[in-house]
Amino acid sequence: MRLKHYFPIIIILLSFNYSINSATIKGIVTNSRTKKPLAGADIILVGKFIRATTDNNGFYIIKDLSPGKYIISTSDIVYKSHRDTININGQDEVIELNIMLKPPIADLDSISTPQLEAYHEKLREINKIKPVMLINIDSLTYSDDYLSVYLTMINNTGDSIYIFKNYPCFNVIAPIITDSTNKLIHQNMGMVDCMGEKTCPDTTDLILIKPGTKINYPVTKLMFYNFSNIPKGKYSVKIKYEFEKPEEINTFYCRGNSTLKALISGLRGTYTSSNILTFIKQ
Repeated sequence: MRLKHYFPIIIILLSFNYSINSATIKGIVTNSRTKKPLAGADIILVGKFIRATTDNNGFYIIKDLSPGKYIISTSDIVYKSHRDTININGQDEVIELNIMLKPPIADLDSISTPQLEAYHEKLREINKIKPVMLINIDSLTYSDDYLSVYLTMINNTGDSIYIFKNYPCFNVIAPIITDSTNKLIHQNMGMVDCMGEKTCPDTTDLILIKPGTKINYPVTKLMFYNFSNIPKGKYSVKIKYEFEKPEEINTFYCRGNSTLKALISGLRGTYTSSNILTFIKQ
């Protein structure tokens, strides 16, 4: 009697197992220029509510698919999205689809404010792991209350980044001065007067730094002043590159929703030189 009761149930279970979809799409998502894997990229089967995310090696896999036609959308927070069309013919078919995404900020004219916000949010996330930009003080001299500094900047990421040339209304490059007891000296900068300065940048005001590239910044030396109130002695110097939020700088005359105004909105962050040099006030 028990066998009669359970036999129909066994048949149903076997039929259910036989109908499970088992096709697979898998692959690696990479940066099209550097060929390095992209972690955290989204792979979505359009209209199917099925998605996957790449691991630290750029690998993704989507299982249990039935035969049919699929549109695959691949995107990353700052990379240009990409679409592929795949036809699955067999029930157990395994399709390898490797995807390359174009790197961000390749063409200023095609960048929107949300993309820039996403781009710099990504830079902030990278900064938690390693500095996006490395700053080195090449040399400095101190004379008549003026501190002259030469810098080198290095792009420490796998993609190009943009920074401003030395326009104090757009960004601040300031020395961090400490005395022999490691006390911070505050009388180290005069206030910058932006009146009459250029108040809205164009492409001539930007420096593109490619991955791993080292640039001398700027072409001429930086001059810092107002050290007259500090006593004689030996002082240590670090350099801070800082770009504030747009409401904290003078962008009043940047009218409209131009790409470069959007670029101002995105270019922000603080980076400190990796080395320290000293000067002596006599």
